Amino acid sequence: MFCSNCGANIADGSRFCSKCGASQGGGRSSGRGNSASLTRAEVAGRYSNPGDLLADYNNVDRRTQDLMWKIVIEGTFSDLFNKRKQFDHYGTNIYIIGKDSITREMKDNIGDYYMTDDPEEVPLLVFDYTGKGSLKEGFVITNSRFVFNFGGRGQQEFELRELEDVEVGKALLANVMYLHTVDGVKSDKIFLTTAGDEMGFASTFREFVRRVNKFYNFFNGTLEQESDGGNSGDTDKIIRACHCVQFGSGTSCEVGDPVLTPKNSKKLAKAKAHFRIPDSDDVYFIYDSTVFGSCEHGFAVCSSGVYYSGDFEGAEHLDWDDYEDAAITGGTMSVSINGSNFAAGFSGKKLLMLLQALQQ
Repeated sequence: MFCSNCGANIADGSRFCSKCGASQGGGRSSGRGNSASLTRAEVAGRYSNPGDLLADYNNVDRRTQDLMWKIVIEGTFSDLFNKRKQFDHYGTNIYIIGKDSITREMKDNIGDYYMTDDPEEVPLLVFDYTGKGSLKEGFVITNSRFVFNFGGRGQQEFELRELEDVEVGKALLANVMYLHTVDGVKSDKIFLTTAGDEMGFASTFREFVRRVNKFYNFFNGTLEQESDGGNSGDTDKIIRACHCVQFGSGTSCEVGDPVLTPKNSKKLAKAKAHFRIPDSDDVYFIYDSTVFGSCEHGFAVCSSGVYYSGDFEGAEHLDWDDYEDAAITGGTMSVSINGSNFAAGFSGKKLLMLLQALQQ
């Protein structure tokens, strides 16, 4: 057979051209000509394995691609949010569809205010700010979109598959999150007030977005394979986790070498000395919990793991394998790693989210 794009002679039944890489319409039976009639159930059955989705995504018609995305999003959401025991402390204003009871009024309002005419779009989670079912303010996550409405500013919506990351910040006394898209758009403030464990919810939602974004990169051929001998992929994950929270000025936090801070940073020098960080480690984030900035207590996020020293305790180090199982706890005024406590002031919840993001 010949390539439909460049005309090169390629093996019969080829799905891609060995010369130019273009997908071929005459490949497997799941090609564009045959997939248009696939039902949702058929797509779900045929592509239950993510590997099959990745292999066939460019060989199917647009409608089937859209169904693939919905299936990926539903599976990712279920894996993270449908653990009822985990989600009990996230507040009474959050409803997971299929797990929590909702009123007829709320069901009707979801359909009237937040849904499209797409029969394949279904709601997955509702955050009703008022808790009264009116849904005049709040947001809904469906199997394709994030839609929110607050303060009369009009409704905003984002395609989930176009989101890249979630950032957490502060607005007056409220915790808020911002959505970032793959093309550089940033959302308005999305309030987390009344979520119960606000940072816990934001951390879980951020992981949901990151997983969907990973599939987005696979599907669009933009995810680079990491080399066996390098750690550039790990470095990127560490840096992005350290930037998942906005701390602003006037805190004891500092982004360290090699992200933003010069190598001669005084806080960086103190952190290396007190936490016993070797020169071979890159330092990405420093938290100093001492009053006068001596950096004797706190923690540092480094390329090899997390170095830390709680109050009245010596320096400790957890490599990333051990850190994955570390006990990370905290509240408004303090955080701890494996029982080592750090005074955190009003940054406690943000620091807790950062430490949880690093575990994820």
